[in-house]
Amino acid sequence: MAIDARLRESVNRYYSRKESKWGYKYLLKGTKHYGYYPFGRWAGLSLAQAQRLMERRLGESLGLPAGAKVLDAGCGEGVVAIHLAKDFEYQVQGIDILDWSIEQANKNLAKSGLQGLKFDTMDYSDTDFPDNHFDGIYTMETLVHSPDYRKTLKEFRRILKPGGVIVHHEYVLEDRLPANDEKDWRLMYTECPMDQAFEAFRVSNIKKIWEKAGFAKVSTDDITTKMIPFMKRLYQIAFAPYYLLKIFKKEKNHVNTFAGVRSYQLRHQFHYTVIKAHKPK
Repeated sequence: MAIDARLRESVNRYYSRKESKWGYKYLLKGTKHYGYYPFGRWAGLSLAQAQRLMERRLGESLGLPAGAKVLDAGCGEGVVAIHLAKDFEYQVQGIDILDWSIEQANKNLAKSGLQGLKFDTMDYSDTDFPDNHFDGIYTMETLVHSPDYRKTLKEFRRILKPGGVIVHHEYVLEDRLPANDEKDWRLMYTECPMDQAFEAFRVSNIKKIWEKAGFAKVSTDDITTKMIPFMKRLYQIAFAPYYLLKIFKKEKNHVNTFAGVRSYQLRHQFHYTVIKAHKPK
């Protein structure tokens, strides 16, 4: 299926910025998601170790047997898929709209020596997969980038087997935000297309979204306190650059630095939520 050129360009523009490249390459080693701290504090964990624990939590939430066919929707450089294959023996198919991400995912796969994984360039809202194809589907902080989450969830429901499980790690905001704070959240959300998520992914609405999409046994688990130490670390790293940029009134031109500081400062308005649901049998 053809990928919308404007969507691809928007996402590519965000991830191709030097700020994004340096942060994801040198700080997070290609892994584009938050980490998990079981005790809600550092406890000696590095950023990478915390990210591996978040991936393990995802795999446990899926709860599928070894050999299960699983879709990583928005796989990036394939880091999550490779670790899930190692830890849970899932047969993971990763898809992403950026060609260079898939190229790097395949390089990472070759280095891993694993079998049973595959990475392809594809739009997760309009895939080439047949009906009832996957035992499980997951997104790791990527559904927020969908320009039409209803269309995406409809597609997920189509390609998921009856009884299959779907797990999303998502950003969810409070229903109502102070005007000045909402302005800053809007900037953080709309820079890399998350316009629909900004409006719809709110505390009182998040569970209803999956129920309206036809999924059953929908549950939500707010694990914000378990990832706050990771957010705090990003805040500490971004703090000095942010205020230097602020002096020259350039902070909003560097959205990752801006988000690293403001999201932590506004953390009580932010919920890191795991949504789990099933396709009815």
